[in-house]
Amino acid sequence: DSGVAVAINNEKKVNGKDVYSLLYLDGSVKQLDPNWTSVSQFYDGVALVEQTVNYDKTYFFINPRGEKIFPTLDVAEAVVNPVRPLRDGLRAVYFQGVKPKFNQLWGFVDSKGKIVIPAKYKDVSDFHGGYCWVSEQGRIGKILIDKSGNEVFHTTESGVGPVGDGIFYVAKSDGTYYYDVTGKELSRQENGNTFFGGHAFIGRRHMVSMVDREFNVLKTYSNKVLNGSTTSEHGPCFGPLGLATYRNMSGNFVINSDGYVILTDWDKEHGKYCISGFGQFQKSGYAKLREVKIDHKDYKGLMDTDGKIAWLFGTGVTPDMSKLPVEPEPVDTIRAGIR
Repeated sequence: DSGVAVAINNEKKVNGKDVYSLLYLDGSVKQLDPNWTSVSQFYDGVALVEQTVNYDKTYFFINPRGEKIFPTLDVAEAVVNPVRPLRDGLRAVYFQGVKPKFNQLWGFVDSKGKIVIPAKYKDVSDFHGGYCWVSEQGRIGKILIDKSGNEVFHTTESGVGPVGDGIFYVAKSDGTYYYDVTGKELSRQENGNTFFGGHAFIGRRHMVSMVDREFNVLKTYSNKVLNGSTTSEHGPCFGPLGLATYRNMSGNFVINSDGYVILTDWDKEHGKYCISGFGQFQKSGYAKLREVKIDHKDYKGLMDTDGKIAWLFGTGVTPDMSKLPVEPEPVDTIRAGIR
C-alpha cells in the first residue's frame, strides 16, 4: 500500500516485544520507535500505531514515511481494523468519547483527516458506490447513508450488501431482495452478491450464474468453480482492480469482472511445486500467496495479475525461478468451468 509494508523484525526487543519496521519497494528499511507496541498495515497511505510508555497506551496515525499525521484526531482504544481504507474520499475511524472507554463510536474523515461525519455510529462499513451501511445505538437493523450522513434506507435485517452500480441487496428469510438507492425493489433471488461492473452473481437452484442489471443470465458456472450460495461475504468479491479471488473445496480461482476465470491453483508432482492460497488483489497490483512450494520447500509471496511470483519470502536461499518446470494449463481448459 503506497509503496510500503509494515514488517516485524526477526529479532525482538530485550523485553521480548516485537520491533516494527517499514519495508519499501526498493528494498530499503526504516526501523520504527521501539516504544510502538503495535502498527497496523497501511490503508491508502495511513497506518494506526499503538504506543506504550509506562503502561500508558496512546494511539495515533502515521504516513508511509513513518511520520505522525492527523494530530487533532482523538482515536479510541484499538479495535479490529480501527482505521479503514479511503473509500469514496472518506475513511472510517473509531473515535475516543468524552469519558475513557465509554462512548466510543465510529465516524468518517476525509483524506486530510478532517471530520466529515461525526462519530455517532456503533458500527460502520466502508463507503461503496457513494453509500455506506451503519448501525446506531438503540436502533435495530442497518441504515444506509450517503456521503453527507443522510439516511436513505433502513432495514431491520442484518444481512445487507454494499451499493454497486446503484443497486444493493437485503438478505431476508425468504430470499435476497435487490433495491436501487431510491428504495425501489428490483428483483428477488434465492441468494446473490453485490453488483460490480454491471454484473452480479446469483444463486439459483444450487447453481451460480452471472447476471446483468436486468437480472438476465449471462453465464452459469459448474460447481467446481462456484458452488452453493453467493453473497458479498461468501462468493466473488471484486477489489479495486476488478478482480475477485474465490476459494472453495476445489481450490482458488481469480475471476475478472466479465466473469472469466483467469487464474487457478497450480500443483505439480504431488506438492513438490505448488502455488495456492491466493488473497484478494489490492490496488498495488499484487495478491498475497499463503502457500508456495518449490522443490518441497515452503515460501510465501506476492503474485501479480499474470500469476507470476513477484516477491518471494522464506528462510532459505531463494531458488532460481527461471528453472521451474512451469506448464500452465491452456486458457480454454481453465475456462472450461463456464458454460
